[in-house]
Amino acid sequence: MTAPQIARRLTNGHARRASNLILLSLAAMLCAGCWSQTQFGADNYRLLASLQTAISAKRTDWLEAAEKSMAGRHAAGQLNDEQHRVLEAIVGKARAEDWDGAQADIVRLQKGQRPGDAQAGK
Repeated sequence: MTAPQIARRLTNGHARRASNLILLSLAAMLCAGCWSQTQFGADNYRLLASLQTAISAKRTDWLEAAEKSMAGRHAAGQLNDEQHRVLEAIVGKARAEDWDGAQADIVRLQKGQRPGDAQAGK
């Protein structure tokens, strides 16, 4: 094998790996949006905080109050169906006494909020 053949072979191998890496990176960036958290907007942050407090304190009376607030906000159009479903799932875990699971979910949800997406939940 001559030097130019070796150089071509090395270059083609690197180019192929580089293109595979680029494609993998693009796929990862596209999929990142697939698992993003439901956005609630600043007007619902207090509701998230009250739900988190009820769950961390393991207080069913506070959980009921948060549920009433959720239902009222949903009926008034301040929570859309997706947001309501997400919160109901968390409340369901707490009601089943999976307080740790509910706590992990609400904290993950709160951390996933992007303040710039204040209108995302509308």
